[in-house]
Amino acid sequence: MEYKKRGQVTVFILIAIVLVIIGISYLVLNDSSGISLVPERQVKTEFVPVKAFVDECVKNAADEGITRIGMSGGYINVPHRFTDPRAHVTIPRESGIIVPYWWYSGQNSYPTLSFIDYELESYIKESSLECIDEFKGLENYNVEVEGDFEIDVGINEGDVSVEVEYPLNVLFKQDNSDTKIKRFRYNAPVRLKKVYEAALAIIEAENRDGFIERKTFDLMVLKKEDDVPINGFEPAVPCRERKWNQIEVRDTINRLVDENIGKVKIVGTDFSTETYFPNPCLTDEYRDRAICQDSDFTDDTYASSYYMTHYVWDVGEVDSNLKVSFRLGGDFDRFNVEPSSGVTLKSSTQSPISVDNPILAAVSAVASKFICFNNWHFTYDISYPIVVSVIDQPTENNERYLFNFGFAANLDNNRPLRDVSRNSIIDAPASDTAEDYCGETTRGQIHLRTKDEDGNAVSGVDLRLNCGTDSCDVGESKFDEFNLADPNAKWDGNLPRCVSGTVTAIKEGYLDASVPVIVDNRELFYDIEMREVKEFPDCGDDGCDTTIQILKHRLKRPNLLTQLRDNTKELFEPETNVRQISDTGDEQGIIFLRDWNSDFTSSAMFPIEREDSLTVLKYPTKYEIEVILLEEDVITGGFKGNWTTQRGDIHNGADLRLHVVDYESLNSLPEDQKQSENFALLDNIEFFSEKLTDVMNRDLPELR
Repeated sequence: MEYKKRGQVTVFILIAIVLVIIGISYLVLNDSSGISLVPERQVKTEFVPVKAFVDECVKNAADEGITRIGMSGGYINVPHRFTDPRAHVTIPRESGIIVPYWWYSGQNSYPTLSFIDYELESYIKESSLECIDEFKGLENYNVEVEGDFEIDVGINEGDVSVEVEYPLNVLFKQDNSDTKIKRFRYNAPVRLKKVYEAALAIIEAENRDGFIERKTFDLMVLKKEDDVPINGFEPAVPCRERKWNQIEVRDTINRLVDENIGKVKIVGTDFSTETYFPNPCLTDEYRDRAICQDSDFTDDTYASSYYMTHYVWDVGEVDSNLKVSFRLGGDFDRFNVEPSSGVTLKSSTQSPISVDNPILAAVSAVASKFICFNNWHFTYDISYPIVVSVIDQPTENNERYLFNFGFAANLDNNRPLRDVSRNSIIDAPASDTAEDYCGETTRGQIHLRTKDEDGNAVSGVDLRLNCGTDSCDVGESKFDEFNLADPNAKWDGNLPRCVSGTVTAIKEGYLDASVPVIVDNRELFYDIEMREVKEFPDCGDDGCDTTIQILKHRLKRPNLLTQLRDNTKELFEPETNVRQISDTGDEQGIIFLRDWNSDFTSSAMFPIEREDSLTVLKYPTKYEIEVILLEEDVITGGFKGNWTTQRGDIHNGADLRLHVVDYESLNSLPEDQKQSENFALLDNIEFFSEKLTDVMNRDLPELR
């Protein structure tokens, strides 16, 4: 009987040992690192370092690729089309990380999950092989690769799985034993799919609702007409028109968006309603506004604020573990107000009465000098970058994951502009290589013509097709040597199929240009406008064809604040005292140009380095120009105004002269007074620039 009991104990012990072994194997196979190791019975102990080495390379490549996907809106290698500044936002702006817009210029342009899968597979394969580096770091082994590195990535509900087949024959040098290793696996505990689906729901809701644009216009309406004029009617005593500076209005709206866009929240996501938020409806400025009537005035929390009732956005079903944040991604891309006179917005004035009786009309005319009515109605066209960050918070099953994407917010004539005129969704390419893709052309002939802004042919333009991740050299636009009657510089031929691509055009002396294209079996024609430019300075080994100068006009004394009230032309020292900034010394000038009629901007730092220059369009246009004068990082002067170029000015001009206002506080003044004078100069630089133009009695800048 005792023997039988001992036998039973032995059986239980054996079972326990088996269970322990199974448990250990389970832990190994489900290591918290995410690496699933093949059981040791399949890989002998002496060969584990080889497998672990490949496992680690695959893991590191996958983790880095998944992170980059999140940082750049679903891309590892950003397609060429998004290098256009109008098609992306850079965050943080100084880091150089490009986040392509998922919507801009009337087109959806986001990557599909299959494209993201393709990006990850390509990146993990390339990075893993670079890490493996022919197994040079494994000195105790000879590793023979017996096949290709085949990879399959799965973007699943709860993770991202990586399956690799990489057949290896491994020889252990110490005892000449060998084995074969083939499969490698990694599961990244990241819910990329959930985060992507939330981002997609947001962009689709934005295109449907124009939510961000509506909130922007609400902010503009909430501000006083003194700051952001939209609609108004008021008496004026004495009678004079109202004026607003368009630059100041733009800065006010920019600040409003920047300060408030982060208060947008998504229904169903994780956000705190008890967070401290200064409630504008508790202030005297907004308390009685109609827009605050449904607000709870109890405290300064999100739950009782105006934002809770107006800024919580239902985009559809999203995961409750997610957090979503919105922020302004940079300066306005476009800001235009109509009607306007340069940078000035003006009201129109109306007489108090309008009568047919001559006597009463004469009385009305006299009265209108003392009293009248101002009325105004301004329409705004605004475009600016929005960056959305979707964050999956960490749990016991998944790691924290950040996914950014961007889009252009657009107000057109005070209304949201979210039309989707075409889809340019980025999907995985059907072919394995760019060579395969570029070699498979359609039957439909494509005609590309390159012209300048006046419609004149521009030949010798290098053309390139960009479609998703693929890019193909097209050729060069040329005149038809067999048809001299044809005035067009063009390229005619067949291109690979592309549902929504771009053709970029590059030629020295012109701005890079692009045009959206569709390539199928139809014959299609596309015109590409090339904008000719000129560089200041333009120097080579044989000297300079063009030059640029900054000339300083010193303001007279007494105190600068006194001069603001002086409406004479005796503000500046004699022109004989004008000084030029030299190429050496501590003085610097920062030059900014912005074209009123397009998205063109240009900037340069003076003294200008050899490889740098200020780029100016050759055709007639109107610029907003600003020059900032610095000495030892202290602003000492500048110029701000409008510059209108006439036909031939840029073509014929070889010397660009920038005249600036210069001011220096007396050393004997107290530091606070010096600072006050400096602020007065900056705040009134447009006034002084206008007076300098009057003194010079010619348009500034000068071209000679």
